[in-house]
Amino acid sequence: MFCEFFKNAWFNRFSRKERLTDEMLASAVRRAEAGLIDADLGGGVIKQRLARPGQGKSGGYRTFILFQRSYWMLKH
Repeated sequence: MFCEFFKNAWFNRFSRKERLTDEMLASAVRRAEAGLIDADLGGGVIKQRLARPGQGKSGGYRTFILFQRSYWMLKH
């Protein structure tokens, strides 16, 4: 399934350094689209957990996702 999202420059560097693949990030967006949201902060901002490579989500990253009707943007 195709999933389009945008990363700002800081998050792009962070995700490369922490070995977060685009597939892992797309999975977080797909979970949000399916209604599996960790926290809805209002105004198009949600918080999703991302697992660290080789670990579970509980010890992973808390990631803010900003969304509009037609696109998603990831921030940390």
